[in-house]
Amino acid sequence: MTRGLSRTAEAILSSTFEQSGVGQKEMAVMSFGKLGGREIAFGSDLDLIFVSQGDVRVEQTRSAEKLLRMLISYTRDGIAYSVDTRLRPEGSKGPLVSSVEAFRKYYAESAAFWEFQALLKARPVAGDMKTGCAFMQMAHEMLAAYGSKVTASDIRQMRERIMQELSKESEGYDIKLGPGGIEEIEFMVQYLQLKNCARHKTLLVQNTLAAIHRLAAAGIISDPEARLMKESYFFFRTIECLLRLWGEVVLKKDEESLKSASEFMEMKDSAVLSVQLENKRAEIIKLSEKYLTDY
Repeated sequence: MTRGLSRTAEAILSSTFEQSGVGQKEMAVMSFGKLGGREIAFGSDLDLIFVSQGDVRVEQTRSAEKLLRMLISYTRDGIAYSVDTRLRPEGSKGPLVSSVEAFRKYYAESAAFWEFQALLKARPVAGDMKTGCAFMQMAHEMLAAYGSKVTASDIRQMRERIMQELSKESEGYDIKLGPGGIEEIEFMVQYLQLKNCARHKTLLVQNTLAAIHRLAAAGIISDPEARLMKESYFFFRTIECLLRLWGEVVLKKDEESLKSASEFMEMKDSAVLSVQLENKRAEIIKLSEKYLTDY
């Protein structure tokens, strides 16, 4: 399901890019986040940046602005897409379009550890593919050079801050941000990718499930651990898709919500769903405690 939604978003983005008149201007649109990982769910943001092969020209910035206006335009069903461009250097304060070399300089000198996490998801989705490939080569070089400098304590502190400030676990099961949930798996996988990508170039892959497979193939995690991560991730993402269709953020613990979710998951009853949720989260937390450690 997520791959299908990602392909649809990518096709629309590419078509919109052509309509915007950007065309052959040595500029590429790079996707990050869920689109970069081909993991889009219903209502996911599009995390995009714009990159130029050489010095940025005025018309490139104007074209990027036009593309954004087209993507966020309103339809009779609401806004077309929610687009986030803050993963560029200096965030919303930085230029909308930057050159490959400007990105290289930024990652080498100024990037925060979480920006290397985000960079793992980068891939070209529209525009000039030579520019996109040049960005990817730069990204792989930066990840190999600086990924191992990211510490487990950095990742843990960010996770704790997110759970304290953003998680809605008090309202029910926060499948995405709560303990042992989607983000717990993603942060653990990304840390292991960053820590080992200099020695194992195959780990430089955007998709979470593909990264888990390659971590096991490289002997960094065991096959049973990989199965646990994959099964839990698929389980949580399926529930997340249901919640997004409901317009909800958390799975409430009332009988009606749990019953509907258990039926969607083809389980016997809500008690089975609750037990599986608790067990999988506990197993992921235990695994996270094992691997999110500095070594």
